[in-house]
Amino acid sequence: MRNGCLVLFCVLILVHPVVAQDDAQRQIITADNAAQITRLAMLGRGWINQLAWSPDGSILAVASSAGVWLHDTADVDAPPRFLETGADTWSVVFSPDGRWLAAGGRDMSVQVWEMSAVSRDMAGALPVYELECRVGEWWRPVESLAFNPDGTVLACASDGVLLWGMGAGEEPALISGEPDFWGDTHVAFSPDGTTLATTGTSSKTATRKPGLVRQWDLQTQALLTSWQLTEGHSTGNYVAYSPDGTLLAVAGKQVEVRDAATGEVRYTLENTSSTRSLAFSPDGTVLATAAYDLAVWDVATGTLLARPAFDDQAFAHCFGEDTGQPWVPCPASYDALSVTFSPDGTTLAAADAAGRVGLWDIPSGERVVVLSGYNYGGAERGGASSDTISKGCFAFSPDGITLAAGASGYITSGGWVELWDIDQGVIQGYLQGYGSMEDLAYSPDGALLVTASSLSGLRLWDTATKTVQQVLMEYGEAVGSVAFSPDGTRLAAGLVYGEIHLWDVTTGSLLTVFEDHTEYMSSIAFSPDGILVAAGNTDGTIQIWDVNRGERLNTLEGHVGWVNDVDFYPPRLPDGRMVLASAGGFEDGTVRFWGIQPGDGSADELVVLLSGAPAGVSSVAFAPDSMVLASGHEDGTVRLWDALLGELLVTLEGQPRDLPVNVVFSPDGTLLATGGGDGTIRLWGVPR
Repeated sequence: MRNGCLVLFCVLILVHPVVAQDDAQRQIITADNAAQITRLAMLGRGWINQLAWSPDGSILAVASSAGVWLHDTADVDAPPRFLETGADTWSVVFSPDGRWLAAGGRDMSVQVWEMSAVSRDMAGALPVYELECRVGEWWRPVESLAFNPDGTVLACASDGVLLWGMGAGEEPALISGEPDFWGDTHVAFSPDGTTLATTGTSSKTATRKPGLVRQWDLQTQALLTSWQLTEGHSTGNYVAYSPDGTLLAVAGKQVEVRDAATGEVRYTLENTSSTRSLAFSPDGTVLATAAYDLAVWDVATGTLLARPAFDDQAFAHCFGEDTGQPWVPCPASYDALSVTFSPDGTTLAAADAAGRVGLWDIPSGERVVVLSGYNYGGAERGGASSDTISKGCFAFSPDGITLAAGASGYITSGGWVELWDIDQGVIQGYLQGYGSMEDLAYSPDGALLVTASSLSGLRLWDTATKTVQQVLMEYGEAVGSVAFSPDGTRLAAGLVYGEIHLWDVTTGSLLTVFEDHTEYMSSIAFSPDGILVAAGNTDGTIQIWDVNRGERLNTLEGHVGWVNDVDFYPPRLPDGRMVLASAGGFEDGTVRFWGIQPGDGSADELVVLLSGAPAGVSSVAFAPDSMVLASGHEDGTVRLWDALLGELLVTLEGQPRDLPVNVVFSPDGTLLATGGGDGTIRLWGVPR
């Protein structure tokens, strides 16, 4: 690798010497200052997964895809504090004495902090314990955590149920594991701490059979009771004891309220299908459920008391042309995601898929406040997957003021584009979605934004009016990647089934079609002179096309499996060649540099960068004013490389593990935007 790096160094250092430019706030990111890069901002807080009150009621914790956010309930207008978890966080719980805060992740991790340390130094607080909630071979997120009443035992539910002893100053000891309890499992301790209730799928293979709710003796781990849930529902979604321990509420096909001693169903709550969360009030008189809406029930009779609402519109209502109101995205199918009562029982907190946390006064039912700032698209759970809205693609406007982020995740609905004001850190508008957004790009003059959808083709948007100017491809045409030519006159679109369509931007006419005959085209890029198009494919090859002649000039081989991304660097080499970077997927895990001759498309493989990551490379991007390459990886990390020497400069962490990362530089080279899997965008730079 060293020989190839020396060649690249010799030919490029003469072409583009790195010169820092004057900037009042940030420096251009270069190989010399990359070690100083720091996270400057986070756009969005991720989608909400679960809520939890601290025992004294002073903190409302929000487990999100980005980490854990802590809201001060005495000053709800104040920005929340952020606790970095490094994982898509699905569950959060305080110990009853307030000493511990535990968070469970999508990657089966469990982290436990001491709240006194968090209060003293939020940024510097490290987990006291870092555990793994894994029992068998199945991968399951940690959807549920629970402390026993005296805070000495922590239970987690993932592909099984594990118990840890919370010994002071000791490593937690594994007390028990239940390897056959597989599914969307949940756990709850009885108020006297003698019993643990668990619910989930009845077996690993018979998933169509009714789920089970079981009770275990905490001291002996002996199975005390086992009851089937409603026929036809294969898993239990939630379980909770009443404060006096006599009732057990279980969310299955419908919410059943059972006698905790006998298992007899006292009553079934109507219209509670797909309930994701439930909570008894501290006095045991009221039960709240979160499903397609919020509902509050009388525990004694099972009758409906109220359906609190976040606003006057139904949760799933989408504004649009039919109403004459500004368009905003539809929330996910599950509208209400989590519900919990304050410790004194005076306030009900709930979260919805539109990224809102609502607080209601009890018993009046009046809404006190709605906390916003979280992402649209809360998780829609299904089996082992989280069908959530992620940010699948980014593009800076040419003036660097706006960052467009395409939302993906729902193939048939729900995709959209968020337009972020970089300076203010707020969304200035949305572009309506027509399926999962796969790619987007600004025209060189910034007047147009093209969006590519997995469902509904290709659209050109007027950036001034935020309206569709042209529909180049309609529904049913799945487009995976797009790129404007450097002069803005042509648009290339890579279709998922292997064709490249070339369009005249002014007239909207189709100029030509390049037939690649690959299974899936993952990415395309124009060369700086606009003569060539490079297309990365799922078969590990990169096709080089002459757009004027409509000919395929070369096929580059070397990657194993998918080529996830390609990007050209603007300056040419002294011999006329152009530099192309390519990203190898999960099976490959490398970044490769190629020297491309524009005349005949011949190429030399200049450098192979071994990422050192356990997963593949999801995206690559050259900095515009320095030979720095950013690579986003499928393990959640970002790496910056000195492309002259082929050396790793720095690894950026802090994004959720095991979620792919997209990368893009701002036009002036002072910002790097990263993100994707957790729904947030992180902005990195080198401050002055």
